[in-house]
Amino acid sequence: MDLVIVKEYDQRYKAEMAVDLLKQNEINAILISSDQGGARPYLGMVEGFKIQVKHQDFEKAKDLLSVVI
Repeated sequence: MDLVIVKEYDQRYKAEMAVDLLKQNEINAILISSDQGGARPYLGMVEGFKIQVKHQDFEKAKDLLSVVI
């Protein structure tokens, strides 16, 4: 599976909202973070929260996220 990062956030809740929005629009999305599932939030602030989608969904996902979040 060819995944690409479509957007990066500095806060977990924004990234989770983005993933939910993409899934509501039938785009499978994955949240990548280093904050150990929210247990160590300061680690997420350092590395960020990345949203990955399939390469073929990249343009649609980018358009959705640029308008809303």
